[in-house]
Amino acid sequence: MFYFKDKDVLVFLIDDNKLQLKLLKNQFVTCKENYKVKTYTSGEEFIEDITENPIPDKYITFIILDYFLKTKDNKDAKDGVQILNIIKEKKPNFNIVLLSAYENDENIDFSKTYKELGAIAYVKKNEFSFTIINNIIQRIVFNRNLKRRRKESRLSTILFILTALIILITFFINKFF
Repeated sequence: MFYFKDKDVLVFLIDDNKLQLKLLKNQFVTCKENYKVKTYTSGEEFIEDITENPIPDKYITFIILDYFLKTKDNKDAKDGVQILNIIKEKKPNFNIVLLSAYENDENIDFSKTYKELGAIAYVKKNEFSFTIINNIIQRIVFNRNLKRRRKESRLSTILFILTALIILITFFINKFF
């Protein structure tokens, strides 16, 4: 049976802050897990890339998405929630972590509403962001593998019972007929 390994995990980092993006990418690249990491400075850039280069379903895909993506250079950029909605429409199986330096904006309290928005987690930007995100990724990969093992175990049990029944039936047929 196929189990997910670190190389089967794709991590896409989307943040308009190039320094933050570089720091987070370096932490992912140098960690013991062997995730495939790609960075984007806008959500639109990410959407365009996955539209032109679709991601196979064999990967567990994580998008670490900054909420505030508008910059002086790109004032028309969509915010993280708008990008999240587009991603969920195109690829509902993607795991999205909402990332922000702020707990909320004037309309949204991220720490309370991230699930309603379609994200799997909200992480506040600080010195522990990478550790928290990496733990989230490891937990999801572990849980997916555990589900596969349980399914495999049920199949093995069914096969064992069927084999035992065939042997018993064969024994009784040979003994009594």
